[in-house]
Amino acid sequence: MATPGITPGRAYRAYRYPHVKGRMSRRVNVGRRVGPFAGALSGLFIAGAAFLGTAVAATVGYFAA
Repeated sequence: MATPGITPGRAYRAYRYPHVKGRMSRRVNVGRRVGPFAGALSGLFIAGAAFLGTAVAATVGYFAA
């Protein structure tokens, strides 16, 4: 049974495939930017690699002396 003024197929499609940035999308999070998060995460990895490098160099220097 159809409700007057509401097409069931259209309502389903609008729910199932929401509009993201002006185009139809099957995934909900397609339009979101990850730039700031990716930048912070890469900075964390670079800092961790620098810390690990200095720790390894100090350990090698200690045992080599």
